[in-house]
Amino acid sequence: MRPAARLFATSLAVVTLGASLTACGDSDAPDGGNASGAAATQAAGTAAATGAETPAAADHAAGGHDDHASGAADGAGADSGGGKSTGGTADDAVDQAFVRQMIPHHEMAVGMAEAVRGSTKRRELATLAGAIASAQRPEIGELKLIAKNEGLSTKGASGAMQADARALGLSEDALGMDHGGSEAGDDGDRAFLDQMTAHHVGAVAMAKAELKSGKSEALRAIASDIVRTQELEIAVMKRWRTQWFGNDKSAR
Repeated sequence: MRPAARLFATSLAVVTLGASLTACGDSDAPDGGNASGAAATQAAGTAAATGAETPAAADHAAGGHDDHASGAADGAGADSGGGKSTGGTADDAVDQAFVRQMIPHHEMAVGMAEAVRGSTKRRELATLAGAIASAQRPEIGELKLIAKNEGLSTKGASGAMQADARALGLSEDALGMDHGGSEAGDDGDRAFLDQMTAHHVGAVAMAKAELKSGKSEALRAIASDIVRTQELEIAVMKRWRTQWFGNDKSAR
């Protein structure tokens, strides 16, 4: 399975974890029950709670998109004649902006996820953080490979942020790159949920811009996975945020 497909499949399995909260009621228990069992048995409950696809539909979508993503990315890597492959050109501003900013965006998400995974006492949060890191880390490599094959730059993301945001039709703030430092204990869990939710919202906005105006089939395949996966994760993180911390805005 290619990294882009893994991003959807891995995270979808973890998103089903949210059903354990539905099944157990509005429990504030730190461990949230048996996380691994919830992932396997509560998918339908989470689909209803988050408005996501049913497990069968999701599996079908993941399989179908896996074929599309594999074809696009394999085509991007088949640059046998020295030319560009699957759409997307070096002068395409949207593709350029998306790939240049999504790489550090993913790197930031991996760092945040690994930090909370090592500090949280909530097993379901640690599982979600692990899935985010394990899915986005290989996708960083895929984005870099696509950029290389399609003649797109991955350098100077920070200096190009304003121009890239403009190319995507977004403000710099909307990219979701600006987050506070990490904290410990409950404060750390709450800060992670707030920050990762905002971070995911930024990724979804960037991905939707790529889907709207981008030309690279390989990048559009990744963008589609990002939207489907991270919108599900946003719904679960918002649910956990309310159930564990209520309407307390102190970490935001």
